[in-house]
Amino acid sequence: MAAILAEAKTVLAVEAAAARPEPSAASRGTALVPPLPPEERERALGMHAKGQELLDRGQVYAARKLFERAAEIGLAQSAVALAATYDPDELAKMRVVGLPPDAVAARKWYEKARELGAPEAGDRLRRLGAAR
Repeated sequence: MAAILAEAKTVLAVEAAAARPEPSAASRGTALVPPLPPEERERALGMHAKGQELLDRGQVYAARKLFERAAEIGLAQSAVALAATYDPDELAKMRVVGLPPDAVAARKWYEKARELGAPEAGDRLRRLGAAR
């Protein structure tokens, strides 16, 4: 014969945590950009990779063209890379010689990068503003 030695009752109460609102795009300094269609993203990534390859070989002008086309498609990282080819600080880091920086062009492309959602664009824009 089986005997019940102990009996317990458990109640689990779960409360919904108060949802914290996500910071808005405006408060983060970025815009909400719809994702690129996969085929466009792949095309832009291919251009970006080729641009990076050219930049690594010192072919800045050719790299700029590819970065620009990819940025115009909507690839934020290409807008940042393009801006960097004009940015005085970034050109110095790349040890580019004989190519004058263009802070106005750098600012334009960092602003585009920020619109496309690149998180580092805001910091680079602030740095460029401080360098005036």
